[in-house]
Amino acid sequence: MDYQNSKYQTQVLSVLKIWVEDHYAAFAKDRQGKYGKEITFLTYPPQAVPIGKLQGIRYGFAGLKEKGGVQEQHIGHVAFDGSKLYVITTAFDTGTQTGKFDKLENLAIFQPYLYAIAADLRLP
Repeated sequence: MDYQNSKYQTQVLSVLKIWVEDHYAAFAKDRQGKYGKEITFLTYPPQAVPIGKLQGIRYGFAGLKEKGGVQEQHIGHVAFDGSKLYVITTAFDTGTQTGKFDKLENLAIFQPYLYAIAADLRLP
């Protein structure tokens, strides 16, 4: 794979954006069934970012409580090297058992470090 080829990068980013849209749709459906109208599900616009030597997408979403406050917030990165899909995520989510922060403030503190770690990964 020629990771530096702009045509290849454009194709990969297009497919990754579709993957993110499908991911958002699955979470929205799940959260609608779980929370109904108590929580508003909001997505962040996908952003093209480097993930190691690969072009990838940064994405995320939040569930906002109708009465104020954040129920959950998720941040993720996804990249593809031609054979493997890399998904790197973390969250503030009281309903998740693993890969999460217990406090929203701690996720906010970690967020810039996550971005730096994803950009500096040894991929592929």
